[in-house]
Amino acid sequence: MAHGATAIAGKLYAAGKLQAVMALGGYGGSSVATAAMRALPIGVPKLMVSTVAAGDVSPYVGTSDIMMLFPVIDFAGLNVISERILNNAAVAAAALAKVASRAGPIEASSPVVAINMFGVTTKAATAAREYLEEAGYEVLVFHANGAGGRAMEKLVRDGLVSGVLDLTTTELADEVAGGTLSAGPDRLEAAGDRCARRTIFRSAGRCGADRQSSANS
Repeated sequence: MAHGATAIAGKLYAAGKLQAVMALGGYGGSSVATAAMRALPIGVPKLMVSTVAAGDVSPYVGTSDIMMLFPVIDFAGLNVISERILNNAAVAAAALAKVASRAGPIEASSPVVAINMFGVTTKAATAAREYLEEAGYEVLVFHANGAGGRAMEKLVRDGLVSGVLDLTTTELADEVAGGTLSAGPDRLEAAGDRCARRTIFRSAGRCGADRQSSANS
């Protein structure tokens, strides 16, 4: 079902017939609906009304921009609570669709550079961002908390990002040492696969700082 929903959503979007997606469900319905949502481009409004929205939603959201709305009660007929929650969701989805149809897909007007940062690298990341913006680049900053690294890698693979300043590589340390903020074993690979320019500053994040740096083009 997830494959079918993904295929249908993709065809509708490609045909210009989809401006936003809203769905409601529990575990099963959320799994199917969010699979289709994750396949759509960043910026397409995605609203999931889900009874699992108050728990760990990372398997459903992934690296996409899905909005999760907790309906407070389970779906078993309409009542004073469910009517208000679903009405709010429908109004929000309709408004998002109208705005998205006017805005169109995300298209950068300048070359895009991605930077990641953590607490101890915020000052350096801010200085780099300001320098690059003055030079005419569009800069996207990601929190190096696992999800941020995965999102950055995805946007590189999608072709939106043309350069990466990998200032904070602590997600690799979490992967190797069994930490809680790993971005997965393929962290750092997207830029090489896409032939995007990547500069790596080996920082130590939570444990100090190694000031060695290397550049890879």
